[in-house]
Amino acid sequence: MTATSMTSMMTTSKTKKMSSTTKTTKMLTTNQLQILQHALGVDQYGRFPKGGQYRNFFCAGGADEAVCRELVALGYMVQHKRTEVYPYFNCSVT
Repeated sequence: MTATSMTSMMTTSKTKKMSSTTKTTKMLTTNQLQILQHALGVDQYGRFPKGGQYRNFFCAGGADEAVCRELVALGYMVQHKRTEVYPYFNCSVT
């Protein structure tokens, strides 16, 4: 075996190893980002109102519920159980 073929095998092995551990990232939609911002109580620039953060909760209904379920599946939010007081899809940002 030549040094060139040995180097080629090592490079291929490293590439395969790296590609198996590389995660694919998915861009958030505008709607998903707006829901995360609203749940945290921040503006479109991520700034909190005067006085600091005041919430991390979202009660989703209608079309927002599907978007929140996507965010839960992506790991950006966690779901909380429905209650008598909050009978909607309840979630918070992770």
